[in-house]
Amino acid sequence: MHKVDSELIHWAWKVMMDSQDACAIEARELITAGKAMDPNANLIKLGKLVKEGDGGKFVPVEVTILSL
Repeated sequence: MHKVDSELIHWAWKVMMDSQDACAIEARELITAGKAMDPNANLIKLGKLVKEGDGGKFVPVEVTILSL
């Protein structure tokens, strides 16, 4: 099931998620956009972001997507 347009995901700078493994299987938009298992896709686990922060990398003009 696609919840978000795959083209938007393709251009997203960051995609935050609860589990990369689960999203790689369940999130069709990530699979279609080619980001599901791409080590350079900048996929970020939400728990890690909460625990460690983003190191000041958030830029308001970039597309950031949260997938839960």
